[in-house]
Amino acid sequence: AVGISRGSAALLRVTCTLLLLLMCRNCITWLSRTWLNEWIPFEKHISWHKHIGYGLVPELILHVAGHVSNFHRLATKDVAEINESLGQSFTEANRPTLAGLWFCSIPGATGLLMLLVLGVMFWGATRRRKTGGGFEKFWYSHHLFIVFYALLLVHGSAAWLEPPTTHWFLLLPALLY
Repeated sequence: AVGISRGSAALLRVTCTLLLLLMCRNCITWLSRTWLNEWIPFEKHISWHKHIGYGLVPELILHVAGHVSNFHRLATKDVAEINESLGQSFTEANRPTLAGLWFCSIPGATGLLMLLVLGVMFWGATRRRKTGGGFEKFWYSHHLFIVFYALLLVHGSAAWLEPPTTHWFLLLPALLY
């Protein structure tokens, strides 16, 4: 299960980077004026963004499934095994519980918040509205991407298995945006 969560995390880092890069309008406009536009249809960047956004869903399902399994296994291990797995110094008195891992740990709490934010963004982007104000709901819900990327940067900062690397993936797109 650790391999599932780590592998899907690597996919999610690349996917989230691409999602942000595709919305860098100035860069897309500049690139569309170069010879690259003969080979890459930059005017389709919004369609690419949508398709990659849909591709995010199975990656999220895998990542969450990995965390569900990992958290369950951690909550049922001996304290010595937990400390060895995470490089922490828990005692029997402060051993992590399943609820603690989901709601009080950095990966658990930020992960749940990111799922909530993505749910609101997805709702705002896909819901068909017959009344006015549909674009505003899309626009404001999609600006939660700032909250999402901030949470994403914090999500792996506990460095349970490896030092965090997400900031390297998001640095260039964030600067370009």
